Amino acid sequence: MSDPITEFVTFTPRDLASHPSAPFGAVASTLLATPGVESLHTGPQHEDPATHLLAIHWTSHAAFTAFAASDRYTPWLADLKALLVGPPRFHQVRLAHAATAVLAAPCTEIMTAYDIDRPLFPENLRLFSERMAAACAAQGTRGWHANAHGEVTTPIARDVDGTPGPAAVLLVGWDSVEDHALAKGGPGPILDNIELIRTGRKDVTLHHYNLKQLYM
Repeated sequence: MSDPITEFVTFTPRDLASHPSAPFGAVASTLLATPGVESLHTGPQHEDPATHLLAIHWTSHAAFTAFAASDRYTPWLADLKALLVGPPRFHQVRLAHAATAVLAAPCTEIMTAYDIDRPLFPENLRLFSERMAAACAAQGTRGWHANAHGEVTTPIARDVDGTPGPAAVLLVGWDSVEDHALAKGGPGPILDNIELIRTGRKDVTLHHYNLKQLYM
């Protein structure tokens, strides 16, 4: 049975002006040559351009586990860390729908809910995402591309020194941050369903990323 996961790595490059640099390209190439890596996307955060994201789509959790246990993983991680300011932060999400269209959009909205109530919040997030996607598709919502949602595989905290807990993620692809603001600022599927995800979680972050796919 397929068990795809999407891994998110948040980091600050040492050389912002040239990211993704040639050395980062070498780090990415190692991943792209790894069995089970289906795609890589990277790019800066709109709200804080010093913060970048690397999204790794694995065909299965077993593929990630095999890489993490291999003799290639430690040198790969060391090469990655050498290019960064401070340590990277990792988490993995089992998405209910493929994130291809979301990550390929010009702007990717990522909402992360922390210390969630299970099973209440994951179910409400599913309802919100599916209702929003159906309505946006039917109404032709300006700038909307696709939705994806899922639970984080291991407990995480919002802050580095926080207490880890269960978490869930909503991904939405847009043409721009402005299109997202327009869609949530007036009547429509977001406001119609937003109450579903306002409860059942202790904290939340919402950021937008401008991602580009990386190739060999």
